[in-house]
Amino acid sequence: MNEVRFGIIGCGVIAPTHATSMDKIENARLIAVADVMEDRAKQFAEKHGAAHCYTDYNELLARDDIDAVSVCTPHHLHAPIVIDAAKAGKHALVEKPMAITMAEADQMIAECQAANVKLGAVFQHRFDSAAQCIRKAIDEGRLGKLVRGGSYTKWYRSQEYFNDSWRGKLAEGAGGAVINQAIHMVDLLRWFMGPVDSIAANIATLTHSIEVEDVAIASIKFKSGALGTVEASISTVPNMPEQLEISGTKGTVVLEGPKLIRWDVEGEDLEQIQSECEADPRFQGKSYYGDSHPRQIEDFAQAIIADTSPYIDGVKGRDALE
Repeated sequence: MNEVRFGIIGCGVIAPTHATSMDKIENARLIAVADVMEDRAKQFAEKHGAAHCYTDYNELLARDDIDAVSVCTPHHLHAPIVIDAAKAGKHALVEKPMAITMAEADQMIAECQAANVKLGAVFQHRFDSAAQCIRKAIDEGRLGKLVRGGSYTKWYRSQEYFNDSWRGKLAEGAGGAVINQAIHMVDLLRWFMGPVDSIAANIATLTHSIEVEDVAIASIKFKSGALGTVEASISTVPNMPEQLEISGTKGTVVLEGPKLIRWDVEGEDLEQIQSECEADPRFQGKSYYGDSHPRQIEDFAQAIIADTSPYIDGVKGRDALE
């Protein structure tokens, strides 16, 4: 095998990013799509060159020419679809958050392991060049002992964003600003700083008529002893770029979106580091998606081809949900 044949389940907001990514890389090809809305499935298939479309994803899973699926549905559908995919012998790459409860995440991991299929969780920002530079600096001890980290996602979403949508519903979205918008920065913070010991937090619903939080602020103690902060908001006017700060005994680095804006590390130069963090020329998505979906899908496909573990498997994807 030198190419993985994909199906996409769910043809909503994030699905075009997956389809466009598959078109840009050499080891993946889109074969079929599924969505409960027939017209949307047909239009999506025509636009992105999928030969087949379905309203029942189980029909897609039954195809012999499907090796893997990208699960791009609302949050509460991730677990049942991944479990059905595993039982059908298909590898599964699932959008964030991988599930809406820890029990679901653990079941997904167990079912995929039992079926001997790969499970990947989409946290494409770990593949961003700037994030990789920070991870490398931490691993090499160039930041020294980590003492604090902060994740800040201060965005605005209108009430219309939630009207007639699953996003504002607790049972379907599992939460609001944290699990839907800020989870990428939460994932990076957890990846850089390590396991969490304790959290104290406040959440509120201040500007929307929804069941979930639109503002959250948390204080974190990591198992290393370092401290951290998470701020998540979809009530911030105007919309602000997301930021992540990491400080160690030898310096501080700051991400704004996918870009490094500060690199105050002993004996190192920001411009030199920035030159190593070039964007992936194959794809540019929405500013907050970044350019790394192709990198993650390429990595997931290669893990299937080579029978290795994806860079972000289900166990690693579980960290952000936890």
